[in-house]
Amino acid sequence: MAAIDGCEASRDEIREMLAAAIVAAPAPAAGAAGAAGAPEPDSYRINADRTAAVALDTTWRSDMDRCPRGVRVLLLVRDGCAVIGEYRGEAGYEAWHPLPRRGAAGEGGAR
Repeated sequence: MAAIDGCEASRDEIREMLAAAIVAAPAPAAGAAGAAGAPEPDSYRINADRTAAVALDTTWRSDMDRCPRGVRVLLLVRDGCAVIGEYRGEAGYEAWHPLPRRGAAGEGGAR
């Protein structure tokens, strides 16, 4: 069982919830930079399976001892799923990353 924000669920239940939440986006037209408000194309790439936009300017932080505790962060579960949660030193995570900040209006950030 895993606990996320006070809810307990098995790994299979979490995988099912995450799979149900993912909406497949149509592929952009040839030569298109992406949807309005999307980051500049040089800041990410679409993976080979066309299922995810992958940042080129940042990576997961694998030193879990340096992950701040008791505040929300992105957590990478060992089976490859990312969740937003509070790290409390428990096993089962392979990496973490701070939440992205919102950019100012006109900088590509949604405000």
